[in-house]
Amino acid sequence: MLKRFYGLALAVAVVALGGCASAPKPAVTPAPNLSRYRAAVIGEVRIDPGAEKSLSDTDRHALEREFYEALVPVLSTMSTSENDAGVLRVDITVRELDGSKVGLNAVSTLLIHVPVDRGSIAFEARFYEGARPEPVATVEHRQKGHVYEIIGGLKEYGHAKNALRDWARDLKREIEGV
Repeated sequence: MLKRFYGLALAVAVVALGGCASAPKPAVTPAPNLSRYRAAVIGEVRIDPGAEKSLSDTDRHALEREFYEALVPVLSTMSTSENDAGVLRVDITVRELDGSKVGLNAVSTLLIHVPVDRGSIAFEARFYEGARPEPVATVEHRQKGHVYEIIGGLKEYGHAKNALRDWARDLKREIEGV
């Protein structure tokens, strides 16, 4: 009888956590027509001070640098400058940032093999041509951490870094026409 109870309790827990772990589709504004561009480079990555109020200025600047360093290898090439013809500069401003609870995710990953607190990010990307002061396009992107993103869930903002990197890969594919 006790074995049956534990089995039922485990099944209920898995179903309940499965509902929590289902990820909605990212909210995406379509990118501008990129067919006339040959490349994009990352200009500035900034976290709005209101995006995550618990971050000190020092931590916010360190995280901005970490996000920048994650994006540069995806989009930029050694021979491309933002001043070259056919190259877009992309500035990113993180508007909302929800960190995941690393301890909770470590325990849930050990027990049920999925992080239960995935965090989220919402950011705005502004596209600039050369030295033009006004953006040629602006897009917004919102994403919750992926269900099976175990490594991202084991770092407070790992999911956000992965979301930015995935977005940049999609942008690069669109520019390359792949």
